[in-house]
Amino acid sequence: PGSLSLIVISNLLNAKWYKPTIATFGATALSSITPYRPSIPVTGTNLSSINRIEWACTMPNGSACTGSPYVWTSSNWAGKAVFDGDALLTLNPQLLAGGDPVGVFSWTVTFSAFDGTSAAKAFTVTNTPVGATAGIVVSQINSVQFASGTTTIVTASKPFTPSIVVSGQNLASGVGIEWRWSGAAIGGASWAKTDGNWGSKVSLGIDGKLTLAPTVVESNPSWSGTAIWIGTLRDAAGSSRNITFSVTYQPPVVQVPTCVSPKVLINGVCVASLAQSQPDLVPQAIAIPNASVAAGGSVTINYNVANIGSGASPTSTTRVQVVGPSGTIYTQPETTTSAIAAGAQVSASQTISMAGAPAGTYTVYVKVDFPRTANQSNINNDVSAGQVFTVAAPVPIVPTISGVTPTAMVGSSSTQTLTISGSFQSGNYVQFNWGVGAGAGVWTTSSQAMTLSSS
Repeated sequence: PGSLSLIVISNLLNAKWYKPTIATFGATALSSITPYRPSIPVTGTNLSSINRIEWACTMPNGSACTGSPYVWTSSNWAGKAVFDGDALLTLNPQLLAGGDPVGVFSWTVTFSAFDGTSAAKAFTVTNTPVGATAGIVVSQINSVQFASGTTTIVTASKPFTPSIVVSGQNLASGVGIEWRWSGAAIGGASWAKTDGNWGSKVSLGIDGKLTLAPTVVESNPSWSGTAIWIGTLRDAAGSSRNITFSVTYQPPVVQVPTCVSPKVLINGVCVASLAQSQPDLVPQAIAIPNASVAAGGSVTINYNVANIGSGASPTSTTRVQVVGPSGTIYTQPETTTSAIAAGAQVSASQTISMAGAPAGTYTVYVKVDFPRTANQSNINNDVSAGQVFTVAAPVPIVPTISGVTPTAMVGSSSTQTLTISGSFQSGNYVQFNWGVGAGAGVWTTSSQAMTLSSS
């Protein structure tokens, strides 16, 4: 019974481990002239558990291709199936041979694993007529950023843009590149010969090689690990070829300093321990003696700053914030508060002019240690509860007349000046009344026509 239990557990583990999944298959609709043996990238998980690959082919007339299906096994797929870990597999099948008929060939490739599970992908290959222009051919990709003997980029830089050099034939006929990446990072992008990406990120050398500059690690990456990149090069006729490489991003390790007791680490810096010696400043006894302020008057706010902590506080800044009726800040003057011993307090007062302030209810808050400079043990009690006061609306001034000069005027076609003395304010006007009965009249000035002197 003991041996049987071990066998069951082992089989369960193997079933989970060897079950492959196919994330991307780098072929859907291919086109070429004969012969044709492309490189097809496959990404997924547990790909190294695949032990059998079967290719089934149907000719353009609907009959099976000669010899189909074609079977690869782990004993004979050297050079035909190249595994790069568990996440990347490159297939190199002979899809068209000399003498094959022109038309569309339908292919189905089935991947089988050790545990008997399988996954299938279907695609087509169009054999173009004899004499048609050959499409893009990719023979090799290279980069100075590749790790030796691999097509893997390992970097800790951000952002990071490598130079990928593509060798092959007819690369100048490319009109677009589609990028797909999966694994630790997932996404895609398209470059077209008509957009800005092509001019800034694609260059064709005199040797016919194509140099690509994709940004494989962004400025602020939210990932780390390995991503599989697939670039599909397309020409105007629809022919396409894939290039595949992997990018491993390893963020730099942040060195955290080691502090020697009694120093402690605060914000990445070793400082003297503040335990049992930190101040705790709080606003107390907030009072507004004149809680109703006349228009144009001033308000006085009295308050205490107490240190209820166990250590003395240094000189700090206290802010008195006045919030207006609309909820916006009307003013917030700041004053310097002297050092306070543990358990002590200081009293302070702030007088604020409300000249020009709209009428309504105002709320006062007292905020201690603003900004944070006192190294307090508790900053959650730094703001007082709101205290209110009101500002009254201005009372209009009733105009008074103390004298008129001259008291008699002779009619004339010229402009004459009449001086009226008294108490006035902007907005007052003058009304003249004359005569009685049919000869009576009234004339009123506008506020714009009045000239108010300082007297």
